[in-house]
Amino acid sequence: MKRILFLITILLSAFSTAICQSLEFNFGTRNYGWYAQNNCSLEQNDRYLKINILGDDPYFMSPGNLKVEASKYKKIKIKLLNQTSHVLDIFWTSNDYPYIRPEARQRCLLGSDSCYENNSGFLIKGFIEYTIDLTENKEWKGLIYQLRIDPGDGPDPDNINNGKIQKEEYMLIEYLKFSI
Repeated sequence: MKRILFLITILLSAFSTAICQSLEFNFGTRNYGWYAQNNCSLEQNDRYLKINILGDDPYFMSPGNLKVEASKYKKIKIKLLNQTSHVLDIFWTSNDYPYIRPEARQRCLLGSDSCYENNSGFLIKGFIEYTIDLTENKEWKGLIYQLRIDPGDGPDPDNINNGKIQKEEYMLIEYLKFSI
């Protein structure tokens, strides 16, 4: 009987480890408590989270209780369609530093390949998955409590006329995953 319980414990442990290989936010189902913080707004639909750029230095935040083990989860995979500048910054708070600071930031350069031309010559927008290696930053350590995502630096200066954004600038995020 003890052997059977021991084997069941080992199997359950292995199964739960296999399941918990990543933390995932599939924004097509809900927004998980993410919220707009500065010069942006968020819209939820059945496929993605839309971040509308409203001014300079736009950013939005995750809930503050993520508790992600930085030693285990070393990358973020984010699938998005970008209609903003070609930069995405991810900031984080941790048990060592409970506030956002410039040292706890990883930058991802976004390609302009979110759009492509199909066989008929029409411009098609497509989602692209980016993998951001957080181990490149020595501040990725301890327990990570919150993320801040900056979808660009703000509206393109050529897109502003009399202080108003002329053409809508936005980012669509299908998912964000922590991975090992």
